[in-house]
Amino acid sequence: MQYRLVTFTVADEATASDAQKMGSFELRGLSLPTIDSATIGFQISVDGTTFRTVYTNSGTPAALTLGTADTGAKFVAIPDEVARATPGMQVKLTFGAAQNGGPYSIVGVLEKV
Repeated sequence: MQYRLVTFTVADEATASDAQKMGSFELRGLSLPTIDSATIGFQISVDGTTFRTVYTNSGTPAALTLGTADTGAKFVAIPDEVARATPGMQVKLTFGAAQNGGPYSIVGVLEKV
């Protein structure tokens, strides 16, 4: 298998990261510093301009729940339904709370499809 790393940057006071191009890779995991938000969601763009929230098959926004007492300094896997949607797209991470004290760098692990 072939892997690649990308870095999502979250500015101080931001609720979304910059966009990263996935190419022919799936987003499979995130290496997180300690952050202010207990959830991370995902937005995907086909054209690099309009970003749309990724939803699960049950109609709820796809998200990673990090827990309230420990909101970072860990590695988390990406839900399969999100990973399958990412090849060829641009992806942003979204946060349930503004990230104070940034910028933050979040490393994404991509796997070749």
